[in-house]
Amino acid sequence: MAFAERLVERLRAIPGVVSAAYARQLPMVSLQDSIRLTILRHGVEETLDDTPDIRFVSHDYLRTIDVPTLSGRSLTAEDGAAQFPVVVINDAMARRDFRGVSPIGETILLGPTDHRIAMQIVGVVGDIRQFGLDRPPGSQYFVDMRQVPADPAFHMPPLFPVGAYYTVRVAGKPGALLNNIRGVVRQLDPDAPVDRIATMEQIVANSITRPRMYAVLVSIFSGLAVTLAAIGLYGVMAFSVTQRTREIGIRMALGAQRREVLELVLRQCGALIVIGLGAGLAAAVFATRYLEGLLFGLTPLDPKTFASVAFIFATVALIASYLPARRAMVVDPALTLRSE
Repeated sequence: MAFAERLVERLRAIPGVVSAAYARQLPMVSLQDSIRLTILRHGVEETLDDTPDIRFVSHDYLRTIDVPTLSGRSLTAEDGAAQFPVVVINDAMARRDFRGVSPIGETILLGPTDHRIAMQIVGVVGDIRQFGLDRPPGSQYFVDMRQVPADPAFHMPPLFPVGAYYTVRVAGKPGALLNNIRGVVRQLDPDAPVDRIATMEQIVANSITRPRMYAVLVSIFSGLAVTLAAIGLYGVMAFSVTQRTREIGIRMALGAQRREVLELVLRQCGALIVIGLGAGLAAAVFATRYLEGLLFGLTPLDPKTFASVAFIFATVALIASYLPARRAMVVDPALTLRSE
């Protein structure tokens, strides 16, 4: 941890670096820690059966990865080993375990019964999708590594089993500072390996590689299905209107105006379009629940998608109805009746 503190201090001195921090885990890293947690409410202890996920971080970690502080304060540089231990919880934990009561100032007891430490809640921060975009944020709380007791009886998991994760927020493009970052590490320890450097966008993108592949395949087949459906819809509607050529000729021979005949055809076709779209949208609403696992940041009932697809089919059906009717009306009614 002493090396980590020196490293982030040197990283902050690099021109273009806004902040730097370290942590035992990063978002999208499938590593979870849990320690027995007891909430002290008005002198009464309440041990949580469903233990929240504990995150061991440096004091500037939440600010570096841009997690907003919703109430109270975040961890600060003043929260050192000599200060009273503090903890920051996320919004999901505040809603679940404090049920509408402000958790600021409440005390939690961390660790086994015979070796517990009291920590005061000083802030509530936003939720993080720690284990993937497809999983809702769970209860979490954040502890400054400097305040973690060194007592082996505390049963603390190893803080750096394979090295720390470092986060660096920069003002410009991250790639421009990679050589500087590697140089700082080599200066502190020439034998320290630097592995898996990536932007947070790349980490998130890698976490959804398989769902993205499924989504692309579903999109391709869906687009093909829409195209085939549009072609089939056009053919059926055009054939249906073409079969009415004799009827159109008779109506025009009896004095019907072309505009009136066109309105009649479009009105009748429009009724079929409305019925078909209504049935199709109802079926789509029922079927989209099975695609929810492929959606991130969207709901299965996305109104824009439903509206755009319905508009495409309605437009195709109207064109398929209009063009044959238009062609039939420009033909001399006598010729149409004679050919029939």
